[in-house]
Amino acid sequence: SRRFFDLPMSEKMTLHVSKSDVALRGYIEPLGENTDPGKTQDLKECFDFGPERSRLEGPFFGPNLWPSSLPEFRELTYGYHQKMVDLAKKLLQGIALSLDLSERYFESFMRNPISIQRLLHYPPQSGYISEAIIGIGAHTDYGNLTILAQDDVGGLQVMNRDGDWVEGIPIHGTFVINIGDLIQRLTNNLYLANMHRVVNSSGRERYSMP
Repeated sequence: SRRFFDLPMSEKMTLHVSKSDVALRGYIEPLGENTDPGKTQDLKECFDFGPERSRLEGPFFGPNLWPSSLPEFRELTYGYHQKMVDLAKKLLQGIALSLDLSERYFESFMRNPISIQRLLHYPPQSGYISEAIIGIGAHTDYGNLTILAQDDVGGLQVMNRDGDWVEGIPIHGTFVINIGDLIQRLTNNLYLANMHRVVNSSGRERYSMP
């Protein structure tokens, strides 16, 4: 991930999402997304890829854009993506069992998953940080689950039931699992999508892979 984001901006822009005819594929530059419509654009930059299946299956399927200067990049990142899809299926089995359902209950919703993988880079912020301009604005994730790998820099904040932001302190060797909007809907609010954001005040570059 770090090697990709260290590429020259001119090279990353050759992989821009606007150059892909598949939704949610490619590079998005800093300030290129606005996750929280009430704020300004996000400071992060990101690279998205997903299942390389026939585009005839829908607008979210088709070829990914890959950097030619990093020949091993596709194999490593796409292999990781496949492992995360397998893990997500296991987690959904656990959620089903916790609701006294068959562990295969959610399989019908995972037959043809979009399962978008993101690589994210958050530049550091220093001094006074306005909530209007941060790494990524407050949001919930729209899918089933998000399996987040992050470095040790920190910056992830989660809103608790009192409406306060609490730090999601990184724990080495673990994933952060976010419940998404779809699972909240499918479970009739028994599982709730968690509001979260990233404020990178560490003074260091932050990298994560949701």
